[in-house]
Amino acid sequence: MIEVNLSDTVYLACRARLFSTLLLLVYASMAQANTLGITSAVMNADGTAVLAVPSTVSGAAPAGLEWTIVYSPNQISSMVITPGPATAGASKTLSCVSSSGGATCIVAGLNRNPIGSGVVAYLNTTVVQGQTSASIQISNLYATDPDGNGSIVTSAGGGQITSYGLLPVTCSPTHLTPGGVSNCTVSLTQAAPAGGATVTLASNNTSVTVPASITLAAGAATANFSATALTTFTGNQSATVTATLGSSSQTVVIGSAGGTPVFIQEKDNQVTSGLSASTAFSSSAAAGNLIAVFVIWDNTSNASISDTLGNTYTAAVAPTRWNSTRSIQTFYAINRAGGSDTVTATFGSAISSFGIIYAHEYSGVRTTSPIDVTAAAAGLSRSLDSGSALTTNNTDLLFAGGVSANVVTAAGSGYTARSTFQGNITEDQIVLTTGSYNATATQSTGAWATQMVAFKGALDTSLPTVPIGLSVTGVSTSTVSLSWVASTDPDDASNQLSYALYRNGSLLGVTTPGVTSFNDSGLAAAVTYTYTISASDPAGNASTQSAGISATTNSLAPVLVTGVACNPGNVISGASATCVITLSRIVSADTLILLTSSSVLLSTPASIKVSAGNQIGSAILTAGIVPKNIQAVVSAALGTSLQSTTVLLWPTPTLSS
Repeated sequence: MIEVNLSDTVYLACRARLFSTLLLLVYASMAQANTLGITSAVMNADGTAVLAVPSTVSGAAPAGLEWTIVYSPNQISSMVITPGPATAGASKTLSCVSSSGGATCIVAGLNRNPIGSGVVAYLNTTVVQGQTSASIQISNLYATDPDGNGSIVTSAGGGQITSYGLLPVTCSPTHLTPGGVSNCTVSLTQAAPAGGATVTLASNNTSVTVPASITLAAGAATANFSATALTTFTGNQSATVTATLGSSSQTVVIGSAGGTPVFIQEKDNQVTSGLSASTAFSSSAAAGNLIAVFVIWDNTSNASISDTLGNTYTAAVAPTRWNSTRSIQTFYAINRAGGSDTVTATFGSAISSFGIIYAHEYSGVRTTSPIDVTAAAAGLSRSLDSGSALTTNNTDLLFAGGVSANVVTAAGSGYTARSTFQGNITEDQIVLTTGSYNATATQSTGAWATQMVAFKGALDTSLPTVPIGLSVTGVSTSTVSLSWVASTDPDDASNQLSYALYRNGSLLGVTTPGVTSFNDSGLAAAVTYTYTISASDPAGNASTQSAGISATTNSLAPVLVTGVACNPGNVISGASATCVITLSRIVSADTLILLTSSSVLLSTPASIKVSAGNQIGSAILTAGIVPKNIQAVVSAALGTSLQSTTVLLWPTPTLSS
């Protein structure tokens, strides 16, 4: 059992070395197809995880295997490598020799004993405290048969260590008035370990406060906390609450309920003749507010509304006829300028008995496309009922007007009466969830008619659609590029929507509004990652996460020996030469190159170390006592990669008499 506890990125080169035969390999193709990979694992409560290195053999079983493992010590603090069932027998060995920043390991079948399919090694890891995931990649894979012939092994991919992380945070309600409290829940992907788990909390808006942290007891998977809105949480503010556990984080957005519609004032008037009826507000009407007008008149001609501020009024619903020859209708306008205002109803035919106007001002109503749904009805029963309408907006102002041939005696359940002038009624109600709503009231007796108009609150509570079309547009050994189709939102343009990216369930980043692509960098090679995204609008409303898509980073290219050069090329007895070995690329960790000489008269070290961040290494070779001119072949080997050069050995010159 060898324990590796390194301070830099760890390189484990596990090389099958069938004694000295490997140094004399004839690199012919083997009649076999091997794959070697690393399994994934879930971290235990104490931070440990065991990953297997399984080998799959199709054809002749190898007598030796070689591979490279890379991981970050920022994620994994130590690793203990133990034999697996495929290498645990008496006829097989697994050993490691440490070097600075790495280790060279050997797994070999002794006495030409083959290594069949199965787990060749276990990686017993300890994850750095505070980390909730880690990745280990595998590359530089080779196999050798009992005769020393080598072949490249196919990588089955690296492994991923995951642990308890955070699921999306939920809060209810998601919009608060000043002083309001939202009940929030953090959830773990699995029960907290012994000693519990502490989740830190933060709000990016000082007007919404949350605890600094919350602790989940051992065995618990959820915990609750409160988010409290201060008196300064007004208007259309929002607060992003972030929960963090190690490298796992989740966010939830809490919006202010400052956009909830509010009744400001009402004025009414009746005429008994003529073509118009007018009423003036007692106070100046504010720009941007809703002016809702309910009109009753005694004929079936058309009606229209105007005012002294020059607003354009729109019929919210068609006229409702009642008692055969009489009419009601609701109009609205978004006030374009503040100031004193007189509202006038103009009728197509002269009034002979009554023409009544009710004008109302409300704040907090959507300024564009403010109508959600409408309903209207007429009848003869004691109860006025507009009939039901299914709202689509979470926050609506239900405005209703009703007329009675006699007297309306009470507003409907949940409604507040704003006027009962001339025995009729206008009333309203604020609803904070979508659903089926109607406007009701009671009357003494006789014919009646009523209309209900649901106006959308200015508070945007509509969710963007879930992003679709998430796809991988490119991968490298350390990056994954993603793109997707823009979401839509009933209240915002697509270029106003941002997207939160999640990798393996943890928040990765948020795009700028309108961007539908993302490049994830700094990844480990040969590791599979899963991505999801969610869309959010300027008010902080976020969609649910999209379906996940997986991407596997490319494996690192095998490191090959590309050159050997010795200087001088002619060495006399007792002299030395410096040999330089060149690799195909810069290595990310210390790499050992096997070095041999075909002549025992030229002494060579067993290996040369190429340090991390370099592409070349060197060694000094010394000649012994050379009796005659000899050619020594110097060979450098890394896996199945072999390069050689020739050094001429000469005896020490002697003077002739």
